[in-house]
Amino acid sequence: MRALLFVKWELSVNSTNNFFEEAQIFLNNYKFFIKLADLQTSGRGRENRSWISPKGGLWFTIYTESSSPKENLKLHFASSIAVHTSLNKLFGINTILKWPNDIYFKDKKLCGILTEAKNQIAAIGIGLNLNNSSSLTKSMIIKTPSDTKFQPISCKDILSRAVTNEEKISLLLEIVKNMNNLKSLSLEEIVKIWKSNPNILGKSIYLKTNGKIIHTKAVDLTPEGALICESDKGKNIIYTGDILGF
Repeated sequence: MRALLFVKWELSVNSTNNFFEEAQIFLNNYKFFIKLADLQTSGRGRENRSWISPKGGLWFTIYTESSSPKENLKLHFASSIAVHTSLNKLFGINTILKWPNDIYFKDKKLCGILTEAKNQIAAIGIGLNLNNSSSLTKSMIIKTPSDTKFQPISCKDILSRAVTNEEKISLLLEIVKNMNNLKSLSLEEIVKIWKSNPNILGKSIYLKTNGKIIHTKAVDLTPEGALICESDKGKNIIYTGDILGF
């Protein structure tokens, strides 16, 4: 029987999502391999966008075995639930799940998640603004057509105090514990849990998809996790896209 996890901490890496070969070795003996870094010099988000990762944040990747694209998608949704649940349990922070990969506090971005896969291993990269100053992440601001600005925020901003190292470790372990509890469920079950938590469904949104920005309403997710939107032209199912504002 494999042990639950092995955590490897680095002072600095280019991106914690770049360690598939190392992960493959550790996953022979552990269900999860965690690459954790104080800072990333080339952190990235979806579509290879730069993710600013200064000291003070919680930057890590959860590596685990995955057999298919559907499994990767399940793990992606599970990770956002795990982060949301852990923040609420340990700090009383109530977040909003934003399809497909962000976690917000009110209208401010607190966490981003990037899931990649290689050789039947999923890498779930999690970037959580912990103690890093919001002033260091100004380039993360997205301006919507309505001129609403969605600024980043950190746990330190929300709590009005710094998160201790002990709390940081507890948060990391709680997230992995939640991931382990969710990993055995199906994608359809995970999507139901995602929908049962605070999220953007029911809100009017600005959505970027197929190179266009549209104003629509997010109404539901399909059992496979695609976004169902509704406008005066009817309903559409969105498989890939970015919600720029809500």
